[in-house]
Amino acid sequence: MGLNFRAGETKTDGCEEPAEFSAYPEFDRVRQEVQPLGQLRDSFIVAVDSSGLIVIDQHVAHERVLFETYLRQKLAGKLDIQRLLMPIIVQLPPRQLVILDSIIPELARNGFEVEPFGPKTIAIKTAPAMLKASAVEKLLVELLDGLERETQVINIEALKKKIAATVSCHAAIKINTPLEETKMRWLITELMKTDVPTVCPHGRPIILRYDLREIQKAFKRA
Repeated sequence: MGLNFRAGETKTDGCEEPAEFSAYPEFDRVRQEVQPLGQLRDSFIVAVDSSGLIVIDQHVAHERVLFETYLRQKLAGKLDIQRLLMPIIVQLPPRQLVILDSIIPELARNGFEVEPFGPKTIAIKTAPAMLKASAVEKLLVELLDGLERETQVINIEALKKKIAATVSCHAAIKINTPLEETKMRWLITELMKTDVPTVCPHGRPIILRYDLREIQKAFKRA
């Protein structure tokens, strides 16, 4: 097994944040000035600030918002949990059953009630309320697949972030989803309140920005 949940060890995974995450200079000063213009292919929010054009990936933006909300709720012991109408029965290979057994306590702290249901199957009875019931099985399988591929020891803090990031990803607004202006404004406002509004929990960029001077130069107006 490549799993050993020991506090104090460090490991860089998809949940670790880059040391430098500013999308552009003076981001903190202008983050409250971002205003949406519309959507590109129902997947990217096109917006402006005081001196440039911004493109925001709506899925990873919402993922960042949910991720930080989820961690705050969990830390405060106020994580919203739903009891599923019917337990979700999942069949797992032997190695993933061993991995699952090692992370059940942390899954329980994240709102997942998981019990054995036969020699090769499990029953999921509860899950975080932000998830649709249809996403629960896929989420758990994806989490176990990722842990099975780990080649280094993973510490408990990394596991906590991995679970939170996976839950947030599956609960977030998807690409190819039309958004009304009020929803775009809400998402931008909530994103700009986060601690790291430019990078998603898995390390992907959320924001691309084109400075007005670059745009003017491209049009030979500089």
